[in-house]
Amino acid sequence: MEVRLLDTKQLHRLIMRRIWYSYLLTLVFSFATLRGFLLGASTVLLFSLVSVASIIRNFLTVKVGEVPNYLQEVFVLAFLSGEFLTLASVGIFIFSLLSLGLPRRPFVPFKTHQSA
Repeated sequence: MEVRLLDTKQLHRLIMRRIWYSYLLTLVFSFATLRGFLLGASTVLLFSLVSVASIIRNFLTVKVGEVPNYLQEVFVLAFLSGEFLTLASVGIFIFSLLSLGLPRRPFVPFKTHQSA
């Protein structure tokens, strides 16, 4: 068995390299980074499959009270015409946006008075 002796400078570099590698791995494989990659990939897929300008144009022609029926009709027609990849990209995009979370005010419960 060969014993390797390192001077302090080499040992310091070796230790710091391992620390940086572990730090970068935790950044790359963190849940927030993976959600960001998922959001970016679904956004690119959505914009490559769907013409966003025509969606906005069509959406603006719908009356406000008919929006839920219009959305249901669009999704049913997309499903029936076989555009599963488009529907999956829309779903992944929406769920990844919702998973980011919205800023919320802190919940302060009401103070109740107990009677003796």
